[in-house]
Amino acid sequence: MAKKKLARKVRSSPRAKRRPPQRHKYASPQPALSIDSTPQELRDLTRLAVNFRDERDWKQFHNPKDMALSMALEVAEVIELMQWKNGDALRQHLQARREDLGDELSDVLYWVLTIAHDFGIDIAQAFRSKLIKSAAKYPIEKSRGRSSKYTEL
Repeated sequence: MAKKKLARKVRSSPRAKRRPPQRHKYASPQPALSIDSTPQELRDLTRLAVNFRDERDWKQFHNPKDMALSMALEVAEVIELMQWKNGDALRQHLQARREDLGDELSDVLYWVLTIAHDFGIDIAQAFRSKLIKSAAKYPIEKSRGRSSKYTEL
């Protein structure tokens, strides 16, 4: 009986070491999925993108297919900046055209944010969740330094 009381005291003692639950390094600082898990700056950027669209009354044209097509076209503009260049020449070209690259990446981000907004997707949490899934598919010990698809590791 005395041992049971002692064991209870040790477990409930504030000094007793308790391990915090293990969290994946890509997990959100908040435990639950919610809009609150989205960093403030990302929420602000989403609000800016949606306000920009709504002030121009463009939502009427923003169906999922056309939004995805528009995003793909913006990605093509990022690719166009890189066309026919490789290695150091590519890096130098992109450094010289940093503002253009930033503009095109911003156009892609606009579509990511508005699509996520329109479908109620917490993009920050979705990104964290996807990194966790990708980390499981591509464990460091098998994928480090390799470009193979996860099915070929």
